[in-house]
Amino acid sequence: MSAASSAPDFPGMPIHGLYMLLASKRVGWGGRVIAIEPSPWECERLEKHLRMNGCSNTELVRCALGEDPGEADLYLVDGFQDWCNSLRRPAVGEPVRMVRVSVRRPDDVLAELGVSKVGDCWYSSK
Repeated sequence: MSAASSAPDFPGMPIHGLYMLLASKRVGWGGRVIAIEPSPWECERLEKHLRMNGCSNTELVRCALGEDPGEADLYLVDGFQDWCNSLRRPAVGEPVRMVRVSVRRPDDVLAELGVSKVGDCWYSSK
């Protein structure tokens, strides 16, 4: 990844935005990072980390990605298996709660943000 490249950071980046922060530092001030996260709780943490690290080149989009736009239930796992959050009910021993989230098509999100060319792309699905 070079400076001035764009690096969309698709959902599921573990360790509460570590890869998002690394991408932000790597592309530098001339680059752009788009982080997409459906979990309201994770979004709060990601926004905090962006502020703490001065990552003004990173945009956080609060939604899930999917083929059919609309809304869906996001299953949030409480406890040590919080990395299992999913649009499908995870098979875990921890308590699970649901929250309604917006679902958007990846192409629609990128078009709205004016992204016509994607540089490096990381994707992690839960």
